[in-house]
Amino acid sequence: MSGGATSAGADRHGQGERIAELEARFAFLDEQVQQLDALVVSQRDLLDTLADELGRIKESLESMRPDLPDGGPEPPPPHY
Repeated sequence: MSGGATSAGADRHGQGERIAELEARFAFLDEQVQQLDALVVSQRDLLDTLADELGRIKESLESMRPDLPDGGPEPPPPHY
């Protein structure tokens, strides 16, 4: 019967190693998720900033060319 006890002890030791490995992998993946989340937040902020800037540029262009309806094509020059 001592052979069965040794086998059970080895199984528990193997399970402990597997659990430790899974915990290490989980910790690594958790860190990766946190880093990716921070990157997504940063990218969202950048997109918001760029969208605001694009809106201001569009407004600026529209104010420079008030004679063109809805940003349509420019009329040909007078000498054309």
